[in-house]
Amino acid sequence: MRPGDTLDLVEANPRFVDWMTELLKTDPQLRRVADRVRILPGLVQDVDLPDGYHAAVSGLPFTNFDAETVSGILDILLKALQPQARLSFFTYAALRRLKLLTSREPEYVRMVRVEAVVADRMESHQTDREFVLSNLPPAWVYHLRA
Repeated sequence: MRPGDTLDLVEANPRFVDWMTELLKTDPQLRRVADRVRILPGLVQDVDLPDGYHAAVSGLPFTNFDAETVSGILDILLKALQPQARLSFFTYAALRRLKLLTSREPEYVRMVRVEAVVADRMESHQTDREFVLSNLPPAWVYHLRA
């Protein structure tokens, strides 16, 4: 983090919240910035995010959620950004395709609907995506503009 930067971490898992809180106290590198890091426990849908973020990064596994949940989360994160700020998230390229090829109809339909939500947001928010082959497994990283 640069001087003056702040970081908000939203985490639903109470054990991860406790672990991150402890790391901010005990890790020498993190301790230096701990006063500028807030851990917001809960689901992103339930946390009251302020407006004005310069960037947002999501590690949520969108392919595991239903389309309505993905749509809601993307809307919340995009709304919290300053104009022209970026929201970045990823999907594992091969795993998503493999799941599509091997899923029964209800799961296949759910995943196609989630992909439609992502495609809609990509179309409506100036965006780009990049393929990261060096990630294991390889991933698509999406960037949406508020």
